[in-house]
Amino acid sequence: MDENVAWFKAEGSNFDELCREELEYRKHDLLTILPKSFHPYIHGGTLNCQYPSVELREMAEQWRKRDPDASAFTEENAQRCVFA
Repeated sequence: MDENVAWFKAEGSNFDELCREELEYRKHDLLTILPKSFHPYIHGGTLNCQYPSVELREMAEQWRKRDPDASAFTEENAQRCVFA
């Protein structure tokens, strides 16, 4: 993750701002796909922060274990800001 931030900074881009824009762009899909327990993080803009809380990490891990489609969703977004 730190390499991504460094690369964006070197390119003159604001990584955090790009992540906020990405979250806003994907908000509807995320609210549809992710369990309701994630919705406060989506609405609060903290779902895709660089250093998610321990609670959010644990929720994501539990969701990945419960939902077979979750790993494909998170892998698809691994190179993007969401769940990076």
